[in-house]
Amino acid sequence: MCSPNPIGMIKNAIDASKIALDIAEKIKNADLRNAILDLKEEIVALREENIALKQQLAERKEYNMQFSHEDNCYWNILKDKTKDGPYCPVCWDTKKLPVRLLGKMGYYRCHNCKMDIRITPAIELDETIEEQSTKFII
Repeated sequence: MCSPNPIGMIKNAIDASKIALDIAEKIKNADLRNAILDLKEEIVALREENIALKQQLAERKEYNMQFSHEDNCYWNILKDKTKDGPYCPVCWDTKKLPVRLLGKMGYYRCHNCKMDIRITPAIELDETIEEQSTKFII
């Protein structure tokens, strides 16, 4: 069973509203005519929204990213299981924009939303704070 085509369904609804509008004009029912015109406007708005949503979906598929949230930001998990990033959590959570953070030494800034983010790696449970801190000494 194939899924219905939303654009085809909307076109059918517009066609049906045109037929109903013709009938309403022939029987001279102004209230029915106005209701049908309102319905037609709603159908056109739904059609435009459907087109916009399809475009947004296509744009998201272009990114083809598998995000994982950790250390106050997002990381793209690559096919070889390595992490690429960090990416801004604000831009991704609000607009689904994969914006790479810029910075160093744990302090980053998003050039898009201007959010400042501190990335603090999680300490492994079996390590003490001293053991963890020695890993970052240069």
